[in-house]
Amino acid sequence: MAGPPALWRLARLFRILAVLWLVVVVVFLASVAYSGSKIRPAGETGPTAPPTFSGTDTITLTGQVNVSNPGWYPLDDLSLLTVVDEPNGTFLATGGSPVTSVAAGGTTTVPFSITIALADKAFARSLLTEDATLPSTTWVNATYVRLIHVELSVPVNVSWGAPLFGLNVTPGTPAPQSNGTAAVPLTVSFADHAKFPVGGTAKYTLASGGSTCASGSLPVAVASGGTYNETTTAYLGPGCSPNGATLTLRFVGAGWALNPFPVVLR
Repeated sequence: MAGPPALWRLARLFRILAVLWLVVVVVFLASVAYSGSKIRPAGETGPTAPPTFSGTDTITLTGQVNVSNPGWYPLDDLSLLTVVDEPNGTFLATGGSPVTSVAAGGTTTVPFSITIALADKAFARSLLTEDATLPSTTWVNATYVRLIHVELSVPVNVSWGAPLFGLNVTPGTPAPQSNGTAAVPLTVSFADHAKFPVGGTAKYTLASGGSTCASGSLPVAVASGGTYNETTTAYLGPGCSPNGATLTLRFVGAGWALNPFPVVLR
């Protein structure tokens, strides 16, 4: 008895190969989905270097985050996009990373940066002097085996430490001078809760009744976790009283100036 025609046997072989190919594709896609679900940004250090400044009151913070790829395939064209909100959910700032790659089963440290315009938002300016917990979401975009796009979002609460935490200026007792001025000791104090040092020059202007009474400066060099407590003397002319006067501090460095809140003396 003659067997099936050769064409039928060939068609049957193609059907078997098609089923096997479909199984391979399904298994591959499932493995990619499983591997992709394991990608996680972790170990975010937050800003660890002094901020860079663009003109006045616009700062860029840099840090790094470890991206783990415990899956079975290399991760290419990896980029991070982070959106940071205020505690009440209002948008605050956005940031991102350069494009990089992560080997299968590996972890890569990815640098990122976030730019904040302090002049645009009152809450952003308060971050200079107050700690905060900021809700944020990081989107991870990447390509597996240069074929399949992977995207996932990871919500994270960012703990922010203020570089000028508790900024305070305390006036001492005015001492009358022979030339008619009054010498007023001014003590500037704050704690650096940020993960970067604070350095530069603190320039102050003391105004009373709409007129500038005195100005001067103090050097600032505080390590992360350190405190600052320095006293200078302002000489006030006749008609200038330290009581109720407004002292404005400007932290100045090479090519930048940072204006914290004015401090009303009591």
